[in-house]
Amino acid sequence: MGSKFFKRSSIGAIEVLNDTKDMNMENYRQLHNIVLVISEQCFNIKKVLITAISALISGCFLITKDSGINKLDRFLLPLLFISLFIVILFWLYDSYLYYYQKKLRHDMKVKELIYTSANDCDIEIEKKCGQCKHTNINKALFNFSHLFYFLVAISLFIFYLVMKYQII
Repeated sequence: MGSKFFKRSSIGAIEVLNDTKDMNMENYRQLHNIVLVISEQCFNIKKVLITAISALISGCFLITKDSGINKLDRFLLPLLFISLFIVILFWLYDSYLYYYQKKLRHDMKVKELIYTSANDCDIEIEKKCGQCKHTNINKALFNFSHLFYFLVAISLFIFYLVMKYQII
């Protein structure tokens, strides 16, 4: 007889998992749910970044609206540096989440192979999954989804130049 594991169902009752395959499948589902939450967080960070930058720039205009352009000139360079610092912080946090999302997807792939092929040894499973592709930090820092942060930074530079030299 297999081992017994306990799991809470959606209504709060405790179900008994009699098989290790059921436990592996439950672990796989939990990893999948965590990856979905992290993926949603990555999207939400980008929305919060735009909100924070917009609030910072709007606040700066609100403070200097009565004083005219001369007072705004004093705030432009610090505003640019503060905005870029905020962009970098959000980019690093998003990279952190992206790294762990990839790591969990790799773990899900391993769990899936363990679930589907119980008679393969661990070395063969690791060869099928690849040798720790999730540990590449450069891919976590510089990937296609982070192009958004570079576009925001370039937009901030353009905004700074337009306001500094009153191009528009």
